[in-house]
Amino acid sequence: QGPEVAFAVREDDGVLGKEAEQRGTQVVGSEIVGLVPQPALTQVAESVLKLERFDQSQVLETRLELVLTREAHTSATPATPGLSGSVSEFLQAVAAGTPTPGGGSVAALAGSMAAALGLMVCRIEGAKSPQAATDLAAIGDRLGELSAKLQQLVQADAEAYEQVLRAYRLPKTDPDRVGSIATALQVATDVPLSTATLSLEVARLLRQLLPRIKPNMASDIKVGLLMALASIEGGLENVGINLKSLPNQQVVRDLLLKVEGIKHSLVDLRRL
Repeated sequence: QGPEVAFAVREDDGVLGKEAEQRGTQVVGSEIVGLVPQPALTQVAESVLKLERFDQSQVLETRLELVLTREAHTSATPATPGLSGSVSEFLQAVAAGTPTPGGGSVAALAGSMAAALGLMVCRIEGAKSPQAATDLAAIGDRLGELSAKLQQLVQADAEAYEQVLRAYRLPKTDPDRVGSIATALQVATDVPLSTATLSLEVARLLRQLLPRIKPNMASDIKVGLLMALASIEGGLENVGINLKSLPNQQVVRDLLLKVEGIKHSLVDLRRL
């Protein structure tokens, strides 16, 4: 049994071991008396384990504290409606360097925002007179439905691509591998096709709104149209990529007919 020596927890590399050697003993154990700040323990762990590119945000408790602090700030500070932390979180997820969410999810979100813009215009114009409210009610209701469906496709697209990746990771000796890949690719093709199809309807409804609204709202509708067109093009781009890998040629032909129909409709919609 060597002498008991008290040290403050600090980040100096190997300080406890060095001090013990100078006193002719060794560290056989340690004890925390009272309270100790978490950063001190993190610094010791970083030093002893020689962690490279370590960041405090990698500590679970630190991440939870950041989330709780942000939520408390959001609830205490009045925010612009619809702009809390979800938009920035989605952008961070897209930029994270992972396969998902990717272009398909972004395309679906663009379509959802296009529909939301149209619904906004319907509500603003409808609030001005009972007649306008009646005229725009059906269009506004449908745009709300389309916005919700496209928002769901943001997640669905990411999940579909993850399923494709899982199917390709199956061992080549697995008898279910070929079928799993084909099924996953079919879903991964159907989702962006749905994005393009729904966004095409959004664009048509926005075009219907243009002659019914005041000139000062036209720019919002035109922005919505541009977003809808981007969503359609993005959806079709992802469909085209997946069609090259689909094994069932009859399915490919059927899908190509749908794609051509959507492309044909784009010609008129591009004329703002």
